[in-house]
Amino acid sequence: MRHTLRSLLPGYYQCDGDIGEMFLNFMLHEILRELSGVDISHVKSGDPVFEAARAAAWERWCRNWMGLKDSPVRSIQLMTRVKLVAYGDRRVRTNPFHWERVVFNLPGTSGYRPDLPWVMKVRFDGHLACEVFVYVDDSRATGHSRWMSWRAFRHFAAVCTRHGIQIAERKSNFPSQVPQSWAGTNTDTSGGQVSATVSEKKWQKTKDCVRQLAELVSAADAAASPGSSEAVRIPLKPLLSIMGFLIYVVRTYDWMTPYLKGLNNVINGWRPGYEDGWKLTGSAAREHERAQEEAERDLTSGSHTMMFRRAHEENLDEVVPVAVEPEAPSTVKVFDRLRRDIKALLELTSPEDPPRRRIRSKEVLVALYLPGDASGKGFGSALIRREGVEYEAGVWRCEWHDQSSNFREADNLVRRIEDLVRGGLRGAEIFIYTDNFVFESCYYKGYSKTSPELSDVILRLYKAAREGGLTLHVVWIAGTRMKEIGVDGLSRGDMLDGIMAGMDPLNLVPVAQGAGQRSCGAVTEWIRSWWRNTPDWDNVQPWGKTPLVEVTKDNMQEMWKDPERRS
Repeated sequence: MRHTLRSLLPGYYQCDGDIGEMFLNFMLHEILRELSGVDISHVKSGDPVFEAARAAAWERWCRNWMGLKDSPVRSIQLMTRVKLVAYGDRRVRTNPFHWERVVFNLPGTSGYRPDLPWVMKVRFDGHLACEVFVYVDDSRATGHSRWMSWRAFRHFAAVCTRHGIQIAERKSNFPSQVPQSWAGTNTDTSGGQVSATVSEKKWQKTKDCVRQLAELVSAADAAASPGSSEAVRIPLKPLLSIMGFLIYVVRTYDWMTPYLKGLNNVINGWRPGYEDGWKLTGSAAREHERAQEEAERDLTSGSHTMMFRRAHEENLDEVVPVAVEPEAPSTVKVFDRLRRDIKALLELTSPEDPPRRRIRSKEVLVALYLPGDASGKGFGSALIRREGVEYEAGVWRCEWHDQSSNFREADNLVRRIEDLVRGGLRGAEIFIYTDNFVFESCYYKGYSKTSPELSDVILRLYKAAREGGLTLHVVWIAGTRMKEIGVDGLSRGDMLDGIMAGMDPLNLVPVAQGAGQRSCGAVTEWIRSWWRNTPDWDNVQPWGKTPLVEVTKDNMQEMWKDPERRS
């Protein structure tokens, strides 16, 4: 969904298509064809001559088939290659996929516009280039007009047909600014804006899934023995169904993403290498791997081995022991993280109507930079707009002194955003710069392990994002840079540093610069110091014999044509 949105602006059109018999359009490898047979003894042609001449009841199957683990990967890879062929020569202006230049519209630059994508392929007439996006067997073409969108899809379909790939015309849709759902999201480019939502039916099912999850846990807790130290268990099968559905919902509403972690932990907590739902890391993971290796060496019985043969193996009678993955249990343990996430999901899915997320804004004022800091007994924050700076400073009341500094700083930032939403702010893109690493970490995780109060603050921030249709970016910056901005001094009443002294705030946090630019070329020089373009490093092969090429906006779209230059 995010990839599709980068080629859309208000008033643009989208056209949907479908690949017929997706897997059957692509051939199996010759080695796999020898092992792929189909029993056709029950199939009769009605031709006695043919039946008499048929030597066997088995025929070789030559195309991708359902159930083969890598069929989706190989089919999508080949489909992507056909898509690149369809794009053709970008310099030909009659090509519907023509574009002349790549334009960067990056946050942190003085000319940043929140109503445009960050990276754009621009045509000769100033419009965004047409694109085709393929999601398994579904395709969507975009264009700045109804005619261009249809031309792009028609050209893509013609190339597919020429390469033997079926296009299900009966499932194609006419270009529209309000097309049907695609990859789980309903996009809308009418009304002078670009927005994303889900259907009412899907939103209601989302609410039902969350309620069902809450009922499963509540019933298990109620049935548990009082005072028992054992974790309660719930059925695994409905959890898999709920998780599979919610994954598509969070593609549209990313403010729900952190609160699926508890469900994921419960689903996978039974697997080897997990403890309390979390995957082992560090020394604990290494100890587990050693134990697994010792167990695999002891696998000698027939019940724990699998016989398989490969065409390229010399010894076809060799028996190779393969560890058998334990079978999933019917019930799984419930961890506290899931209980906290259910409470958050119930609040986030409380609206009756599906929230509408605004992707593009027609006003430049929605590009907000909100650095904030709270230190000691005082606090200060600044709201930086294009017109100027709005700041506030004050002193915490006595009842707040006992709270941790992490909680106070987080509450300081979130309270400011909540005030903006209550004041009517809608569809804004807000960058939150803070020197509080704990706040940034808790935002992306969705909770704090040690502070329930901080977890509640993070939930308030996600609710504000939902209500205001906000796009939030929380970025940690060093304390020295916070001082340069001048917000750090607000808590002490200092109004003469950084942005308060008239410095350009957009240049104080170089989020648009890469590591090479920020280090003044030191990172690039370091990489070139150990990169080898020729096999002269003690007869060791270099990194795929690939020359080191710096990727820029001028060559990033051409790299795929020259495999020897890719890095």
